[in-house]
Parts: sequence; structure tokens; C-alpha cells
Amino acid sequence: MTHHQFASRLLSLLFFTLICLALFFWVIKPVYRHYIPQKNKATQGLIFIEGELAKGNTFSSLLVSKKVPMKLTRQLIEETGKVFDLRKCRPGDQFKLVYIKKDTSLLHFDYIRSLTEQYRVSSINGNIFSERIQIKVDTIMTAISGTLKTSLYQSIADQGEDPELIEKVAEMFAWNVDFYVDPRVGDQFQILVEKLFVGKKQVGYGEIKAARYTGEVGKFTVIRFTDSDGKSDYFDDEGRSISSAFLKSPLKFTRISSRFGMRRHPILKKSRMHRGIDYTAPTGTPVWAIGPGRITHAGWMGGYGKTIEIRHTNGMQSRYGHLSRIESGVSAGKSVKAKEIIGAVGSTGLSTGPHLHFELIRNGQQVNPALAKFRTVETPVFVKNKAGFNQVKAKWSTELEKNLKGS
Repeated sequence: MTHHQFASRLLSLLFFTLICLALFFWVIKPVYRHYIPQKNKATQGLIFIEGELAKGNTFSSLLVSKKVPMKLTRQLIEETGKVFDLRKCRPGDQFKLVYIKKDTSLLHFDYIRSLTEQYRVSSINGNIFSERIQIKVDTIMTAISGTLKTSLYQSIADQGEDPELIEKVAEMFAWNVDFYVDPRVGDQFQILVEKLFVGKKQVGYGEIKAARYTGEVGKFTVIRFTDSDGKSDYFDDEGRSISSAFLKSPLKFTRISSRFGMRRHPILKKSRMHRGIDYTAPTGTPVWAIGPGRITHAGWMGGYGKTIEIRHTNGMQSRYGHLSRIESGVSAGKSVKAKEIIGAVGSTGLSTGPHLHFELIRNGQQVNPALAKFRTVETPVFVKNKAGFNQVKAKWSTELEKNLKGS
């Protein structure tokens, strides 16, 4: 290569390098420099706030405590209130808010009560929209079975199920089984229940389609069925509505502290006949009527304290003593339905602590509630669409049998 050729190539390389530098500084770099500040400007102009409702908070006080501008707070109260009753706010509810810093105008607000209950207020093209967010919930039919080793509560909990299901099952059988008295080790249960999922997370239970309890107390099956009048209820094998029967217990899960029979009175300190069952439960625990009837007494009754007596349609009489309160509207002469709340557990009268003293009276004599044999009213309510009910019963009974074999 001659000296002239080398010099010519070197000049060409220098010229190409100058052109590349010019493109970078005058074209590429300005574009890049312009892009980055625009991105930062967009995020810096927005305010993101999250919060959770604590005990004692209200919807408005929570927003104020998070320094949400008052103008925006008032707007959120008005708009959220269109789709959700703000009086129902509860501890644990959460919110997420995005608004423009410059003029405090709303972009997006979510009020989250649970995985399945969420509300949104958003701004789209200057218009404000309030809505309940529609969340896809999948329903999966699940069979659960077990054998009692201690209690129904523990046996269902051992299956990994929540107290919500335990209460539902106990209430279904409340007309046939007193779970404070009747269960025995070895009793069996089968349940067909809908489980609700959002994605892979279980968020609760749907309907219990059918359940069966088998033990010394008897064998009881309940089937959920929607009758021809559109009303859903639980029916037994014969198509009788279980809600038209008498309950075996006047309150939910608790424990028995004293049974029917002779005992040493805790206050009088002498042996005497205890003519009822004492259910120990916290003060204020709701007490319900075990069956339909008419109230014959609602007020103070000596050592019983605040007491309610009900004359039932089958001739039986029930007595509920040591109440802390009697529900408003419950008075002599008024009619009540099965499972209607009539009062609350207390410790009035001759009592050493909060409990319900419960008696059953037949022909003027107290009888042992644990041994009383009455399950229905004089005229039980039967399913109207018997053919439809029999089809549903056959379907769920088959599933219960499969569940029993697989337990």
C-alpha cells in the first residue's frame, strides 16, 4: 500500500467517525434524554396510598388519617356509598388509592373487603364510575366424611375444615341431635358441600347439598331442595321440612355443666333434684326457642332470675332461666317460631356464673331434655314437589353412600 493510499483510508475513517459522533450527540442522545424525564415525570405526578381499617375507624376517618385531601375524601365517600353501605365497614377492610398530585383528581380507588367482595371508583375520560368488581368464583362439590373420636367439632376440624362449616352442619342437625348430649365415639358423618375458590385459594363454603349423621342417637339424613314455590329448605328422608320440627338444644355449641338429676346445689350447699340441663356459655350468647308456641311468661321468676316459658303446639312447655336479657317484643301472649332468638345467656337469680338453665315440662312435670322424644310439630310441613324431591334425594343419597364407603 502506497503512502497516498494509506492517507486516503485514514481520512475516510476519520470522516466516518465524525459522522457517527454527530448522529449520537445531535439525534440519538437528545431522544434518549427526552424519554427518561417523561417517564419519571409521569410517576412523580401521581400519589399512591394504601390503608387498612382498624377497630374504631370509620371509612372517612381512615382516609383522613392517611392524609387523603378533604376534597377527594368527600368524593370517595359519595361515590363508594353508591355501591356499598359504608355503615357496614369493618376492621380489616383495605383500600388502594391513586390520584394526581397537582389537582388531587381521582384516577383509581379500590375498597377491598375480601377476595370475593371488592368495590371500585375510577375516572375514565373525566367521568367517574362506581361499581362492585365482578370476581370469578369457582364452585367445587366436595365430599367430607369422618368418625367421631371426641366431638363433631374436632372431627370436622381434623379434616382441615373451617369453623364456618362446623356451624352449618351443627345447625342442620339441630332438630335431631343435641351435640352436647347425643354424640358418641364411633358416630359417623358424611357431608356433600360446595367449596368456593378464587383461583386456587378457598374463600368459603356454598350450599351443603346433603348430610348424614349415624350414631347411637339414630340415623338422620338431610337433603337440600328447592320446592315448587321457589323456596329452598332442608328435608328429611320422608320429605318433611326439618325447620318445622323441634330443636334438640336451645343454643349453639357450648358445654353442659350440670345434667338432669340429683346434685349438690352450688349455692344452697345441699343435695336436691336438678330438673333441667345447665348449658355454660358466655354472657350474651343468643338463646332460641326450641319450637313454635306461645309465650306464657317473660320476666323475673324467683331463683330462676330472668326467665321465659313457652307453651308449644305439641303440649310441651319449655323454660329458659338465668337470662341476662329478654329480647325486645318477647312478652306473655306473643307467638314464637322455632329457632327465634328470645333472650341471652346470663347469671340472674340463684346462679354462680353465666349459663342457661333449660327445662322441659310435660303435664306439669319436668322431664329430662336429653331423653325427651319429640321431633316434630303436630302438623309437619312436607315438600310440595314430591317427585322432584325424590329425584334429588336419590342423587345425593347415592353420593353419600359412596362417601361412606370411601371413608
